[in-house]
Amino acid sequence: AGAEAQAAQAATPLDSLTTVLGSANGATLRQIARDLDSTRLLLDLAAPAGRPARRLAVQVLSAALFGRLEAAARRVRAFGGEARRLLIVPGGGAAAAAPAR
Repeated sequence: AGAEAQAAQAATPLDSLTTVLGSANGATLRQIARDLDSTRLLLDLAAPAGRPARRLAVQVLSAALFGRLEAAARRVRAFGGEARRLLIVPGGGAAAAAPAR
């Protein structure tokens, strides 16, 4: 019940990380975090050998962003024609409502 209960209580990834780092079983992860040389990590990621890691990061980030855009599009579609009046167009103005068809 210990690990499962903690996982169920964690609401966000940051909460999950905090829970793991704060537990007795998180000692190894805490040591890794202390030993991590962030400058070296960034230099390694910028090097040609870091390309697979950069590509993976881009894939994960784009999947997360695409998921949010899809959810926003669903909400807009749920409003139907009324959504057109709520849209903001480049230049700061509101989109003109198109005549209903």
